[in-house]
Amino acid sequence: MPLLTGFNSGEIRSLMVIAPKPAANAAEYERIIRERYRDLSDEFLKLYPSARMEESILATTRDALYGWTAERLVRKQDAPHPSDHLLRGMYEFNEAVVSRRREIGDVAWGWNVGIASPTLPDQKTPAN
Repeated sequence: MPLLTGFNSGEIRSLMVIAPKPAANAAEYERIIRERYRDLSDEFLKLYPSARMEESILATTRDALYGWTAERLVRKQDAPHPSDHLLRGMYEFNEAVVSRRREIGDVAWGWNVGIASPTLPDQKTPAN
């Protein structure tokens, strides 16, 4: 059965209670992201830059709650995949974060992302 899914850019604006409070400034935002996203922090900051911190906080929460989940449902179907993405790299980034958390097994998944995220576990090295 085909699945129709989607979301809009303003999804979190009506749910501000789930978005974390902004960091004190852009430097603090970047410090927190680098601490928590470690080797994925450059990719995170490319998608959600500190220059637009307030918008980035909303986008991070929106993409984790709606964007990644909607696109994952579509990608897991045996159907054509979307060719245009709202934000190039958003799905792949969030998939990597969730996969790493799931792989470790002791990091509960919630909508704690961005500056509210727990520290991302190191990527496991494949066995030789």
